Amino acid sequence: MSAALITKTDVFETARQELHTTELEDVKAAILERNGQVSLIRKSNMGRAPKK
Repeated sequence: MSAALITKTDVFETARQELHTTELEDVKAAILERNGQVSLIRKSNMGRAPKK
């Protein structure tokens, strides 16, 4: 993350906006796109109760 100047705060912000979560344990992967945006992939929640 440091080589791309992406901070944990950037990842948390994207998680809140895209995945509606504040838990990084819900994130399977973070991808730095060519346009500078951070995309997140949610972990599968199979077998888990949905968070409220």
